[in-house]
Amino acid sequence: MALSPARTLACDVITRVRQRDAYAHETLSAALSHHHLSAPDAAFATRLAYGTIACRGTLDEIVTAQLSRPKSTDPVVIDALALSAWELYFSDTVSYAIVDQGVELIHTLKGPRYRSLANALLRRLAGARAAFPFADPRTDPAAHARQHGHPVWLARYLRARFGFDTADCLMAVNNEPAPLYLAHLPFSTDFDEVMARLEDQRARPVLGPVPGCIEIGVPSAVVASPLLSSRDVVVIDAAAQQCVALARAQAGQSLVEIGSGRGTKTLLLAANARRGGGPAKVRGIDLHEFKTNVLSADAKRLGAWEVDALSADVTQRDFIDWAAAHNLTEADTVFIDAPCSGLGTLRRHPDKRWRLQQADIGRAAQLGSALLQTAARLLHSDGMLIYATCTISAEENEDQIADFLSSELGSQFESQPVVNSELPPTFADALTKRGQFQTLPTHHGPDGHFCARLKKKRAG
Repeated sequence: MALSPARTLACDVITRVRQRDAYAHETLSAALSHHHLSAPDAAFATRLAYGTIACRGTLDEIVTAQLSRPKSTDPVVIDALALSAWELYFSDTVSYAIVDQGVELIHTLKGPRYRSLANALLRRLAGARAAFPFADPRTDPAAHARQHGHPVWLARYLRARFGFDTADCLMAVNNEPAPLYLAHLPFSTDFDEVMARLEDQRARPVLGPVPGCIEIGVPSAVVASPLLSSRDVVVIDAAAQQCVALARAQAGQSLVEIGSGRGTKTLLLAANARRGGGPAKVRGIDLHEFKTNVLSADAKRLGAWEVDALSADVTQRDFIDWAAAHNLTEADTVFIDAPCSGLGTLRRHPDKRWRLQQADIGRAAQLGSALLQTAARLLHSDGMLIYATCTISAEENEDQIADFLSSELGSQFESQPVVNSELPPTFADALTKRGQFQTLPTHHGPDGHFCARLKKKRAG
């Protein structure tokens, strides 16, 4: 049986990610751009690479258990075995085909002397397939983690927070391909034109749940779309778009986004204001100047003249003085796009699952708290403070807001609950008891995002 070129490319990506501690998406994109695979082979290579990288810790556990001297085994051989193990334990491909292709892959990569070893190891792995995950997931958290290719600490955390059934669903969703949502930016093209161009590209676009949101049926059809390079549309999850919509940006307002990055949400805030009647003054602030430079260039190219990008460290003591000098301290709305653990978007970042540690949740919460304390000082009386994350942890979300409201500065604010009439049917179940917006990753649906609104009390 001839070796599939998709497996060769996928294994190369897996090796490069391991060797360089690189990002999976960037590494795979570069590899695909240098190889002319057919569309089916490119899709298969993506599935193999992302699946193996996402489940790598579990796969290494399974593979090394079959090796007599794992530390002295060539790491590239272990990469190839991990790829085959992913197919055996996380796909429905028949075992004999996986074993044959796995032997050919290792033979191609390392030569004939590994052929018999590869054959023996892969047959043992295939023989254990029926017993996987080797214990009862409901009673054994380690087996539950193994079943879905997650770290044990994360399986325990999700079970403790949500219960077994929801945790099981969340981990299963993390192993699925993420849907692709776009947001239309109405600065230089209208929505109907964008939809027509996406139809021409055979992307199968359909209306998403939020105004200007588009769900793409064939993601591969828009990877190289001029609409993306021109920023007439931007990639952003539907739940994240809903968080931006909850800011209720209006014409004439002064809005500040903290943690703007390359400006996707900054531009969307400006776009929403225009949809609501006219331009608002929107400033995006980020620590990294190279990111704010991207936002500045995009805003200029799009004709979004109401958008400014500024680089500053919001955690520094002199930030408020800097903000006052830049006329940022009487804002109508401050939107905090808080750096977070990203537990709601793990399926989009296959390399993150095994890099993330439980302590990262607490560190992210501490940073979010500092941002809240600073951002609250940029608002005028009666202004709105929006706090948004792409995570599903209580520490970074509802507990964070409760802690802020109980603080001295937070006593100047009150919760501004989200109400059902503000949400489309897609998010009908996304309201918490406190009136905050919280989604969980769903099958073929949006990611896990959180948004809380706080209103500054009128002076006096």
